[in-house]
Amino acid sequence: MKKQKEDKLKQLRERINLIDEKIVELLKERLKIADKIIKFKIKKGLNLTDKKREKEIIESLVRKVKNPILKKYLPQIYKIIFKISKEKYKKK
Repeated sequence: MKKQKEDKLKQLRERINLIDEKIVELLKERLKIADKIIKFKIKKGLNLTDKKREKEIIESLVRKVKNPILKKYLPQIYKIIFKISKEKYKKK
């Protein structure tokens, strides 16, 4: 029985690992696109930060989430993602 539980735990952890890898790949793709947007904004002399757009993104995603814990932390997660997107362009 103990072996079965360990195998099940191992399987679940492997699934988590695969999901984590997908999340990282999607974040990398998102950052590439965000980088293009920021370069466009710089070229056009636009503000790098669009608080209204960031708020709209967060609110839209939160509305789609049923899980109360994810609903609570999703705004913080996205604020970090937005910060990462602008990191290399922030003024020193």
